[in-house]
Amino acid sequence: MKVALLVGVSQYQKEFKPLKSPEADVDKIQRILQEPNIGGFDEVIPLINPNKSELEESIYYLFANRNESDLLLFYFSGHGVKNMRGNLFLTLPETTKNQRGEVIRHKAVSATFLQESMTDSASHYQVIILDCCFSGAIVKGLTAKDGGEVDIKGALGRKGRAILTSSTSMQMSFQQDESGLSVYTRYLIEGLETGVADFNNDGWITVDEAHQYASQKVQEKSPAMTPQLFPVEEGYKINLAKAPLSDPLLQYRKEVQRIIDDVGVIDFINGKFDELDRLYLDGLRDELQLDLTDTTEVEKSVMEPLRQRYQKIQRYEKAVSVAVKRSLPLKERDNRRLKDIQNILGLRDEDVEPIHQKLISPPPSPSPHPIITPPQPSTVTPSKPTPVKPQTPQPPFIPSPTPEIELKSSKGVDYTKLKKLLAAGKWKEADEETSNVMLQAANRVKAGYFRGSDIDNFPCEDLRTIDQLWVHYSKGKFGFSVQKKIYVDELGGTRDYNEKIWYEFCDRVGWRTKGLLGMGKQWKGYSDLTFELLDTTPVGHLPSGRLYQIPLQSADAQLQVFLAAAGFPCPLRGACTSLLSRKDL
Repeated sequence: MKVALLVGVSQYQKEFKPLKSPEADVDKIQRILQEPNIGGFDEVIPLINPNKSELEESIYYLFANRNESDLLLFYFSGHGVKNMRGNLFLTLPETTKNQRGEVIRHKAVSATFLQESMTDSASHYQVIILDCCFSGAIVKGLTAKDGGEVDIKGALGRKGRAILTSSTSMQMSFQQDESGLSVYTRYLIEGLETGVADFNNDGWITVDEAHQYASQKVQEKSPAMTPQLFPVEEGYKINLAKAPLSDPLLQYRKEVQRIIDDVGVIDFINGKFDELDRLYLDGLRDELQLDLTDTTEVEKSVMEPLRQRYQKIQRYEKAVSVAVKRSLPLKERDNRRLKDIQNILGLRDEDVEPIHQKLISPPPSPSPHPIITPPQPSTVTPSKPTPVKPQTPQPPFIPSPTPEIELKSSKGVDYTKLKKLLAAGKWKEADEETSNVMLQAANRVKAGYFRGSDIDNFPCEDLRTIDQLWVHYSKGKFGFSVQKKIYVDELGGTRDYNEKIWYEFCDRVGWRTKGLLGMGKQWKGYSDLTFELLDTTPVGHLPSGRLYQIPLQSADAQLQVFLAAAGFPCPLRGACTSLLSRKDL
C-alpha cells in the first residue's frame, strides 16, 4: 500500500497571516500522487483547515496498523512556529499565541506527536514533507527505529525515513509565487510531473532526486531560502514517483537545464541563449521532432527562476542607486532600509555584495593626468654584437607519461570504477563510490556506516589507493591527505574533538555556509556541495562528509540530531577526526 495524508492550512487567527497557497498545494500534489503513471498511490487523503483533534487522529491512522512494506507520506503546507526551546509546532485555524508571543501548545500539533507516530509505525518506508517556516526544526529530538539491513524491495526503493523541509530550523519560508503554489512545493511538483528530477534516468524519481531538483530551483529563484533533506538509514533512496524513459520533450528539458547549469551564458532580460547553444538546441528540437511552441515553453519554464532572481537583483541595485543619490556614505537609516529590501527579495549577502562594491565602494579611478617619466639618455657604451654560434638541434620535448596508480587493496576491493569516475570528472558519482568501496574495505557494507574504530583499523593500502586517485585526478585539490594537511598541519587538529578547530576546518573545506540574516553559519546539505573542479571550489571540499554518516540509533545519536537540525547530514566527528589524523596519509 502507498498512502498519503496531505494537510493544508490557510485560515488563521489574527496572530497569523492568512495563506493563499496551501489549498492549491494540496490539490496539485493529490493529483500528482494519484496519477497512475507518476505517483501511483493507492490512497491519498486531503485535509484542509482541520482542528487539532482531526489532524492528530488523521496522523495516527496514517501510521498505525501498517505493514512493513507500506509507503507512507505526510505533507503539510501552512505556518510552522517554534517555541522558546526550538520545538516545532504545526499551526491550525484555532492556533493562538500567549502574551509572550509563544504558541499555545494545546491549540497546535507538535512535531513530537508526528515523530512518535512515525516511530511507532511498522512501515519501513516513510516520507515527511513540510512546507512551512522553521520546518528544519522537525528533526529536534528525532529517534530512529531498529536499524536492520538496508535492502531494495521492488518499486519502493530502499527502506528508511526521509524528511524534506522547505527551510532550515532558523529560516522563514517564502510563501507563494505566481503559480499560486508555495515556492518549494511548486518545484517539487514540477520535478515529479515532468520527470525532470529523474537525474540518473532509471525511470524512478527517488526522494533525494525530487528534493535536489526542488532545492536547486528554489535557490535559483530565492537564494536565501535553503530547503533541507534529513534521511534516516537510506530513506533518501525511497522511490517517490515514476518518470518516463523515452519522452522527447523531457529529453529536451534536461538538455536545456544542463546548458544552464554548465554554461550559464544567458541573457536574462531577453531569455536568449548563447548563439552556439541556440544552434544546438534548434538541431535537437528538429531531431526529436518537437513543436517550436512546446520547446519555447520548456525553455521559458526552465529559465524562469533565474530570470526572476535577476529581476530581484536589478530591483535591489535600483534601491542602492536611490540611496547613493541621497547621500554617500549612506545614512544608517538607508542601510537598514536596504537590508529590509534585501530580506524581502530573498537575496543573500553574497548576491548583493557586487552591487555594493560597484555603487557604494567603487575602486579608485586612475589619475586623469598620469605622470610620465621621459626616457633618460643611456650612459652605457653599446658593445659589439657577439656572433651567434649555430645551435645543435634539440629533439622535440616529450612529456613524461603520467604515472599509473596501482589499484592496490589488501581486502580485494576493485577500485576500477572509482578511477574511471574520477578520470571523467564525475565528482559526485566518485564521492558516492568512495563511500561504497570504503564500506567494502572496512567490512561495514551491511551496517552502512563507519565508527571511529573502523577508521582506525582501515587498511593502509586501500586508504592510500583511494587518496592517491582523488589527489591525482583533482590535480591536488581533493583527497584525504589534502584535508589532513588543512586539519592537522594548518589548524593543529588531532583525533580528539575540538569544536573550534572542527568548525574552522569545515568552513575551510566549504561544508558550512553563511547563515541567513546574520544568524551564524549553517551546515550545507549534501546536494548543496560543489561537485565541480572550479577555481572557486574550496581546497579539500571532497571527498565529502557523507562518508561518515551514521544512523541515529548509534552512540553519537545526540550529536547527529544536533547537526542534522543545523541542516547537514553531517560526518560523525569521531570517524572523521580519526581519518584526518591517520599518520599513513
